[in-house]
This record gives sequence, C-alpha cells and structure tokens, in this order.
Amino acid sequence: MKRNYYMLISITLMALLALPLFSATFEEVDAKTSGKDKIEFPKDALSKGSTIFALVLSNTREGGEEQQKLLLDWHTSLTGHPSFPKEVSIYHFPVIENPPGFVKGFIRKGLGETYEGVVEDDKVAVLFVKDAPKFATSAGIPFDDTATVVVVDNKGNVKGFAKGEVSSDKIRTILALL
Repeated sequence: MKRNYYMLISITLMALLALPLFSATFEEVDAKTSGKDKIEFPKDALSKGSTIFALVLSNTREGGEEQQKLLLDWHTSLTGHPSFPKEVSIYHFPVIENPPGFVKGFIRKGLGETYEGVVEDDKVAVLFVKDAPKFATSAGIPFDDTATVVVVDNKGNVKGFAKGEVSSDKIRTILALL
C-alpha cells in the first residue's frame, strides 16, 4: 500500500516537473508596434501574471479585416467585463506571412489606424512570419482563419484560447484562464 502511494507521488512529481517541457509556446519574432517601438514577440509582451494575445490568423486580407473586427469586439467585451482584472494587458498581433520589405510599413500604418482609439499603440504589432500556419500550430493553436484570443502565462506558455465571435461562454472561458 505504501509502495503504491510513493509510486503515485513520484509519478505525479515527475509529470509536474516535465510539464514545462511540453507547454506550447510561440516562436520569437522581431516586430514594431504601431507606436514604432521595436519589440521581441512574445517576450516583450509578457507581464508578471497572465497576458492576452488577440491574434489575426488569416491567409486573406478580407479574412484578416473580419477577424480584426471580431477581436476589437473581444477587446471591448473583456475590458468592460466587471470580472476582468485591470492588471491584465491585451495585445493585438495580426500575423502576416512575409510580404516584400517596402510593403511592411504600409501594412503597419493601415493596421495601426484600425486599432486607433481602442487599443494603445504599444499594444499593437504586426508579426511578419515565414509560415503563418506553422507559427500558430507550433503554439498549439489551429490555423483555421478564425479570430483567436490566447491567454499566456508570464513565461509565454499558452494556457488556453478561444476562437471566433465573442460570447458569454467564451468570455467565461478566457476569464477562468486568467
């Protein structure tokens, strides 16, 4: 009986110690905020507690624009919720496969205007990546042309996410992850 008990404790401890090895995280990306500050994603967006990343994951401009609208709805719904912790930051990261260099500035400027008045300039940055589906799936998130709200811990590990339009059930899910 004691042996089984110690075995159970040993297995549980090993599983807990190994958990960080299996946590999904995002690949690092150098980016610029709408305020033109250089950042290293995800490191520079992390805080002492949990952080929310609102990700636009689309292969088309139209899909990206639709997702932006949904994520702005998410932003106002979360920040307006009475249970939303004021110390939690929401960062908006449209993810775009690498366009030609001369186009990046136009994209940043256009996207920055979309968030103006709702999200602070230092909390919006376009992530130019080589492979958008790989970027998402490496963090354990399906790339399915759906607006994605991700909760990460202070080390950048994905705690969970919700996709699509905002709803009261999805809000509860995100709040529970914080």
